[in-house]
Amino acid sequence: RIVLADPCGSSLFNKVKHNVCYASQQAESCIKKHRYDSIVEGVGLDRVTANFAKGLIDDAHCISDQEIVNTAHWLLRNEGLFVGSSS
Repeated sequence: RIVLADPCGSSLFNKVKHNVCYASQQAESCIKKHRYDSIVEGVGLDRVTANFAKGLIDDAHCISDQEIVNTAHWLLRNEGLFVGSSS
């Protein structure tokens, strides 16, 4: 099973869950210079890339920045993997 774990506000989360690449933060009345309040690089990309379109993703989960940081620290401590937030 392949699951997308993306920050809240991710349009890719909505693409997997509802087959629509749109997040409420994209509404014209809400657009700001930085729509997404996340430390994760790449958040804010509001299109489906070719490699993502080819993926077979079963589900998606919205995760917080703190969960992302905690997981990266866990991977370093327990698996010896030094990864960034988008990993």
